[in-house]
Amino acid sequence: MSLFHWQALTAAGEPRQGALTGESEVQVIDALRRQGLRVTTVRRELGVTELTPARAMSTAAVAVLRELLALRRVGLGVPTALGRLAELREASGLDIELALVRRAIEAGQALGEALARVPQRFDDLSCAVLVAGERRGELDVALARLVDHLERSHRRDPLAAGLRRISWTVVGAVLVTAIVLGLVAPAALNLYAHLGVAAPRPLAGAVALLPGLRWFAAVAALLGLGLAAALRTPRLRARLDALALRLPGLGPALRAQGALRLARLLALLVDLPLLTALELSAPRLGNHALGLALLRARTLVAQGVELPAALADAQLLPALALELLRVAEGGERAAVLTVLVDICEAAADEHARRIRQLARTLQVVSAVAIVLGLGLLLAPFQP
Repeated sequence: MSLFHWQALTAAGEPRQGALTGESEVQVIDALRRQGLRVTTVRRELGVTELTPARAMSTAAVAVLRELLALRRVGLGVPTALGRLAELREASGLDIELALVRRAIEAGQALGEALARVPQRFDDLSCAVLVAGERRGELDVALARLVDHLERSHRRDPLAAGLRRISWTVVGAVLVTAIVLGLVAPAALNLYAHLGVAAPRPLAGAVALLPGLRWFAAVAALLGLGLAAALRTPRLRARLDALALRLPGLGPALRAQGALRLARLLALLVDLPLLTALELSAPRLGNHALGLALLRARTLVAQGVELPAALADAQLLPALALELLRVAEGGERAAVLTVLVDICEAAADEHARRIRQLARTLQVVSAVAIVLGLGLLLAPFQP
């Protein structure tokens, strides 16, 4: 038995979607027709083993949406506003794409559908949010929420910045150590020999091991290149991301970052069907393993499992956030998701504070190690 996702129309023309298990598409379509539905799409659920990370929208595309919102607020229609924006961006090359979007809207398409004609500029998430907003008659509200979300995504993330700071500190320490052992230490020993000065024993011992260290560095470099190439394989990338989630200190920080992104995405996509919202969110969590976990949770939801239970099984949100989702009902979901974002932001800020402290500690330790190394090199010349 396989899981099939379907979309259909009622006798009144209202859209419906869901999931059914069955032996084939024909069996699923027959079951839906017996319910009085006119099936439009049936898609077999694929194995959740691969995930393509979503490409972030460019700052130029975000600026277009922000300026479109500003023009809408002063009373311009969408086609007129797009025409003005195309004139302003004639030198950047965006004018042709915006003119294409304008013609599609004048032909009767919704703004989100028209933007989908230039997927190299506007991603599927933005288009889906705008399509849903226009269907509700709240295009400007949806556009404002989308612009706010995109601008938040382009801002400096304190947690991600702290993790990058730690990474560069470690890389810098390794490079300095390699330079000292490979270049500075042998040169210092030659200088000591010419001057008839006894070399410090730790330095002499380190240089004596240098041939072995060079072989170790060469093998490590080859392994590093092989790992960088292998990271292009989605399955290995997922395993490495899953390993990072298990590391003390790093794992909880990555989970907090993923939970915050998921909360913001669910709040943005609250008006979309839940399965669609989860599918759009999965490639945008910043961690391959978390994205695959969300797709597995989506499969559980499609099979009838409640969203909090599915997310709890995947460990995607903290316990308090899951409890909020359990008490949410119907129209309360939007308000609950706003509170959920605040909770996840507080947790992510706490992890960011700890990561910053760790980064500062590593930098101090590295600086002390450099000073001690210089002291060791200069020790023979001390009076």
